[in-house]
Amino acid sequence: MPKVKFQHDPIFPNPLLCCIIGATNTGKTYLLFHILTSPEKLVDFNELVLYVPRASQMDPEYQFLKYGFENGLPPSLINSLYHVYQVSEDASPEDIRHICREAANPGRVQSTSENSEVIEKIPVTLSHTPNEEIFHNGLKTCVILDDVLGEANQTFQESLFQRGRHGNCCGFYLAQNFTKLDRNTVRENTTCYIIFKQKDTNLNHIARNIETNYEPAIFKAKCREAWKKKYGYIYINTRADEDEQDLYKDVLTKIPL
Repeated sequence: MPKVKFQHDPIFPNPLLCCIIGATNTGKTYLLFHILTSPEKLVDFNELVLYVPRASQMDPEYQFLKYGFENGLPPSLINSLYHVYQVSEDASPEDIRHICREAANPGRVQSTSENSEVIEKIPVTLSHTPNEEIFHNGLKTCVILDDVLGEANQTFQESLFQRGRHGNCCGFYLAQNFTKLDRNTVRENTTCYIIFKQKDTNLNHIARNIETNYEPAIFKAKCREAWKKKYGYIYINTRADEDEQDLYKDVLTKIPL
């Protein structure tokens, strides 16, 4: 199978293998949703695989991604629909599916500059046991791993980071604890990190194990500064050259730290 060429935004390295680290309710899923639905098309993909073990408790963000892309909605419209309906905390998956289907019906949606460019439908797979065939299907596959760090079998997670760069895949691994990510497979092959507020012990470990263009003390000071903001985070491009910007406080607007 020929290798596909991703055209990610320059803010991201290629291959794009990102770990998003943060405690529960820090904003990991919310930020990832906005990365994937940014009108700037930050991530280049035409297949989405959601590896979310507890599908019955799937976050609304993932539901909008699944039903939005399956119905051929452009990312910016998926983003808008999410913000309109996120006030309805009791919205069920069926409600969200209906919302996306209605939005895909030309007779029910006014043509605007935002939704006039309807993209090709993107297949979305919701999987409990990901199939390694995605490494060979010839598509630009984006894999999301969420809440899988505690899974007994880590074979697929490790394969994604070991083989993703050669297997037509990019990926995002959402986890609560940096130190529990396998050092030789996941961390060694991670090309960028998004890290939400950490305790000092965790920050010290991160500073020792992630190479940046800054001395550890300066790096930690920059992290603490970014985390003063509610839901603040730091984005690290570990593949940036020494003369390139490698730390950002906002990956969506590309504001350096």
